[in-house]
Amino acid sequence: MKYAVLSLDGIYRETAPLVRSLFAAGRGPAFRHDAFLARVERILRDKRILRVLVDHKVGFHARHLAGLEAVRRELDRLKAGDKEVVYYARSYAAAELYLASACSWSVIHPLGSLEFLGLSHSFVFLKGLLKKHKIEADVIRRGRYKSAGDPFRVDSIDRHNREQYERILDNGMDELREKISGGLAKRREDLDALLEGRALSAAEAVEEKWVRRSATREDLLEEWKKEKLGRDPLKGARIGRGRKRIAVLFFEGLIIDGASRVDPLSGQAIGADSYLPVIEHLVKRRSVKGVVFRINSPGGSSVASQEIGEAIRRLAAKKPVVVSMGEVAGSGGYWIAAPAERIFAERTTLTGSIGVISMVFSADGLLAERGVTAGTLRRGEHADAGSPLRRLTAKERSMFDARVERVYRAFVETVAASRKRSSEEIRKIAEGRVWAGEDALGVGLVDEVGGLSDAIEHLKKKLALKKARIEFHPRLRYSLFERLVLRNARLELPLGGAISEAAFGLLAELPREAAAVMLEAMPRIELFRKEFL
Repeated sequence: MKYAVLSLDGIYRETAPLVRSLFAAGRGPAFRHDAFLARVERILRDKRILRVLVDHKVGFHARHLAGLEAVRRELDRLKAGDKEVVYYARSYAAAELYLASACSWSVIHPLGSLEFLGLSHSFVFLKGLLKKHKIEADVIRRGRYKSAGDPFRVDSIDRHNREQYERILDNGMDELREKISGGLAKRREDLDALLEGRALSAAEAVEEKWVRRSATREDLLEEWKKEKLGRDPLKGARIGRGRKRIAVLFFEGLIIDGASRVDPLSGQAIGADSYLPVIEHLVKRRSVKGVVFRINSPGGSSVASQEIGEAIRRLAAKKPVVVSMGEVAGSGGYWIAAPAERIFAERTTLTGSIGVISMVFSADGLLAERGVTAGTLRRGEHADAGSPLRRLTAKERSMFDARVERVYRAFVETVAASRKRSSEEIRKIAEGRVWAGEDALGVGLVDEVGGLSDAIEHLKKKLALKKARIEFHPRLRYSLFERLVLRNARLELPLGGAISEAAFGLLAELPREAAAVMLEAMPRIELFRKEFL
């Protein structure tokens, strides 16, 4: 008989990088949901594997609770498949307690501690900083809840943004409370005591039955070795078998025009020009009988979102397409999801955000203060509208506003047609509002709360397939040299924020000194000089 080890390490991602780039490798190790799912399936198939150690490494991190929810869902499947699932962590906080609550029993390091402090979401406002540096931001939007421009538009949380994120936090806390208290057989009062700041030592955590025992990872493995359990290396982990295929098509990152790219600040960005051929390949692939479109994206370019959404619509006309939402499927991420016949979301997936925003920054005050002057020759009164060298005129702002309105109307109409509802109904739940998956189900933006494996099973039943091989797409093929470089590269990235390629275009127009000041003044800006979602 055997045991297997599932390591949770690195930042949660859906799949391998979808763009060739050293910057992708430079962001450190990643936890891959697709590989984790394949290993779980391998364990479930093998009756010789009796026990599973889930090893929670210090570096494991999910940006959103829905990432942890996706992992926990697979641990639930292992336990339901009659596997003894043992959870190990050096210390326990909200994430560890949440995941451990799906397991058979759990272990803490003898020098570890246990606490549960809840959830928080912080907002940083740069309006005052921009004003100090005499940079002005003109934010044009559709949707009272559309908050992408709020760091530059306001200097505190406005009531609409507060409303949507208070609800998101409530939803997350409900999920944590329900699963932790239920899975660990604890009263909600016990969780409340931890929320008030109570921290437990490893011995106290064992005594109060938050965990079963205190031991090191090496102690556990040595004991299992003495029990004559051999370790299964989980080689050949794949999902399903047979000639007929179901494709899982991953989309992870910003949505941009042109080709996909990765830069040190904006991260992975998927371009329509690079992604459309992948969709067309699945249209033509006869052995692929259906597609699960797995999305983890906050949105981006409205034009690229429309192009990708239409390509998904063409794919859905040829073979069934269902959507599985990951951590985030908002704005453009929802636009590309809408054409699917059925949409699955995690309970805490951030989705919706049906709204549009355009931002224009003017740095003429900054330049003047630094003694920098500029002159522009133009043919056409508005040829340089949106330039950082001057402010928008009233007429130009009206032009930008009209474009934002057109995109918003198209977004609403696209969702209405896809969800078979009127535009008026969609407008009521649009306004740029972000919904947690459970609430999105209530307002009709998604069809079912469930994970990637649920979406795959739904599609297999729809296609009446008893056996099907699951393929992951897109697939990037690397040379041996590229694989060696990517495996060993660890680049230090400046700022660690998210300034888009459009921001670099803007900064390139400025003298070096002014650009440096502007970069200093605007850390972690997602800046577009056109309408985005």
